[in-house]
Amino acid sequence: MVSTVSSDTVCTDAVSTVSSYTICTDMVSTISSDAICTDMVSTISSDAICTHAVSTVSGYTVCTYMIRTAFSNYRGVQLVLYIYGWKGESTCSQQGEGKAKNHV
Repeated sequence: MVSTVSSDTVCTDAVSTVSSYTICTDMVSTISSDAICTDMVSTISSDAICTHAVSTVSGYTVCTYMIRTAFSNYRGVQLVLYIYGWKGESTCSQQGEGKAKNHV
């Protein structure tokens, strides 16, 4: 779904489930009134997981999401967030296992 905040495009990601558990819910913020990330849905072993497109702002890679899966339990689905080149500020929030790294 795509919603708007102060006329800026804000992207929200689809919610995926594995074995009735919610495994990925992410919100994406905006930088300089530009749309940052859009989301895609992929499937692995017939289970829906979340993957994300990479978008750029001012020539920088802003948001890159990786999904790493382990099928022992639903918590094995990990979201790793990397942010490049935006003053070291976190511009995307994440929910679920994983960690954020800032590269400036």
